[in-house]
Amino acid sequence: MSMLQLIDLNKTFENATEPVVKGINLEIESGELIALLGASGCGKTTTLGMIAGLIPASSGDVRIADQSVNHLPPEQRGMAMVFQKPFLFTHLNVFENVAFGLRMRSDTDNLKARVAEMLEMVRLPSFESRRPHQLSGGQEQRVALARALITKPKVLLLDEPFSALDANLRLEMRELMLHCQRELGTTTVFVTHDQEEAVMLADQIALMIAGRVRQCATPEAIFEQPRDETVARFMGGVNFIDGIKCGRHVETALGRLEVLTQCPDGPVRLTIRPEAMRMVNEPGMNTVQARITKQSYLGTHKRCCCNVNGLELQFNAETSSRHAVNEEVFLQLPTERLWTLETR
Repeated sequence: MSMLQLIDLNKTFENATEPVVKGINLEIESGELIALLGASGCGKTTTLGMIAGLIPASSGDVRIADQSVNHLPPEQRGMAMVFQKPFLFTHLNVFENVAFGLRMRSDTDNLKARVAEMLEMVRLPSFESRRPHQLSGGQEQRVALARALITKPKVLLLDEPFSALDANLRLEMRELMLHCQRELGTTTVFVTHDQEEAVMLADQIALMIAGRVRQCATPEAIFEQPRDETVARFMGGVNFIDGIKCGRHVETALGRLEVLTQCPDGPVRLTIRPEAMRMVNEPGMNTVQARITKQSYLGTHKRCCCNVNGLELQFNAETSSRHAVNEEVFLQLPTERLWTLETR
């Protein structure tokens, strides 16, 4: 069942020359976590604001459980939101911060036990009496998350809540948030500009570019089967190969490549991720001879640049690889990892 639907959602701010959000259509299933992924200024936070009711939509519809909520103020939409900053009430202790939403609703039955249970879930047991100034940045965000979840929202909205944290703490908070979301089954919309974060957390990724959803798919699909070159490049794609398709083969500057993707014969553009290519000892199907032109050590692997008949390609190699710059190697482009892009 769909918990949240966005139907042809648009937003044009006053005196703006063009809309910042253009015809967004999304359907989020109950219990699903979707990431709105995109660069700064792409419209993802504006979209989140329209879902929450903080920003009025210029046109279109926001529906919760198949009921329009466009006419409802934020507090009546059955949602909760966590921002980049935790916005804790500094004059209240942790207990009162977490209990705030319940008190506002006069929903105070078993209040002490419910707050304790929620603090246990976010791994802050026995923190009830502490004040916000006694908490670290990560602990403050845990309290903000507990405050949002204790009200059992129909939809949880997260606006880059971990972007201000350091790398190790950010990873810890991602894992904690995902644990809480799965445990409670809360439908969640998560805004981020971080591809790694989106891939780690999301059931679906809606990639936004220039106010539009360019592609909405699972993390695996958006990585391995990007809709077009723009999506591929945003997700870290660097290899693009033009050719002429005839049946299952494409004639390219690399030679003849076999592909599995179904598309009409004629001019095509292929892509393959650097980690999908591999060095082999001898030529074979979809194998090319390449000269390494550059290598960069990236900790977990080496990124190698190579030249094949004037075409630049990049591939990953093991850190133990002893191949040197200017050395000739055989590269295999696995058939199942080559993908045909939309070119229109």
